[in-house]
Amino acid sequence: MRRPRDLPLLALLAAALAGCVDYAHVHMKNAPGVTDLSRPLERENGDPDRFEPAKDPGQETLTIIAMPSLMIGAGREPVPAEKAVYEPGLELRFEHHTDEGHEPFASRALAFTAGIGFAQLVDGRPAIAGPLFAELDFRFPTWNKMPTDIGLGPIAYPANFDAGGQLTVRVPFIAARARYLAHSGPELWIGFQIPIPFFFERSR
Repeated sequence: MRRPRDLPLLALLAAALAGCVDYAHVHMKNAPGVTDLSRPLERENGDPDRFEPAKDPGQETLTIIAMPSLMIGAGREPVPAEKAVYEPGLELRFEHHTDEGHEPFASRALAFTAGIGFAQLVDGRPAIAGPLFAELDFRFPTWNKMPTDIGLGPIAYPANFDAGGQLTVRVPFIAARARYLAHSGPELWIGFQIPIPFFFERSR
C-alpha cells in the first residue's frame, strides 16, 4: 500500500507523462523508420486496406579501394629519353553509392583518387622523389561492357616544386597515364594496378 506522502510524487510523474503528446522517435535500424508517439496505432481488425508493407530504407556504401601500382614511363627530367623509369606507388580511391539492392561497384560512378609515387627509379642513377596527385574519376562501360575509368587532376613534385596536370585511363589491372609539368614538360606512363577494396555500409 502506497503511503500518502508518495501520492504527490506519483501525481507529478503522471502529469509529466501525459504532457508528452508531440514526441517523435526516429528508429535508426527499422523501416519506415519514424514513429510518431502522439498518434497511437489503429486497432487491428484484419482489414487488408490497413496493411502497410515494410519498406527497404536502402543502404549507403562508401568504398575505399587501395591500388598498389608499378608504372613504367619516360620523359622525366633529368632522365635521358632512352632510359625507362620505374615508379612504384599507392593510390586510394573513394566511391559513394546509394544504390538499393545493387552491387557496390555500379557500372557508372564518380570517384575521387589520391595517390603518391614513392620514388622514380632509373638504372645507373640515384632515385628521384616521386609525385603527389589527385584525380576526379568517372567509370563507365565501353562497347564490350569492360569498365573503363578516366581521371583528371593536379600533380606536383614537392622535391623540386614542379606542378602540372595528369590524365589517367584505367581498365582492370592496367593504367595509362599522361602528365604535363610546368618545368619538365610531358611524361608518359603505363603500368599495373592491383585493386584491393574495403566496404563500409550502413542502412539509411
